[in-house]
Amino acid sequence: MTQSLTTTFRTLPRYPADNARNHAGSLVGKTIAVDPVHGSDFEDVYSPGGWGPSAKEQFTVTGDNECNNPDGSGSRIIEFADKFNNIYHGNATRFTVVGTSAVTAAAAASAPAKKGYTPDTFSADIMNITRGMCR
Repeated sequence: MTQSLTTTFRTLPRYPADNARNHAGSLVGKTIAVDPVHGSDFEDVYSPGGWGPSAKEQFTVTGDNECNNPDGSGSRIIEFADKFNNIYHGNATRFTVVGTSAVTAAAAASAPAKKGYTPDTFSADIMNITRGMCR
């Protein structure tokens, strides 16, 4: 699943600098954690009925498409493993990269503070509708 970073990669300003979607370069081998805002539905998706990983766990990325999709959508889909080596797939926007570099932290610190930040709920609504249709 690992591919090289293409020139079509661009960061999305509506996500924090440490969000896995905005990480430049491959995420393979990196440790990720569930983003408390953008991954708020993590347990509903990956742990229905409590049978699956917890949002409090950290995961290791085992595959990363680096936003290179045949349809050109720019979605960053990752493959990740839990502490039991169970493999899952999902959108990188649900996660943050643990132990981001000093360069990323400095960029986040120098960015102007956003007033009234609200998460992008449009994609979550579509996901909820899709999940409801599949049940």
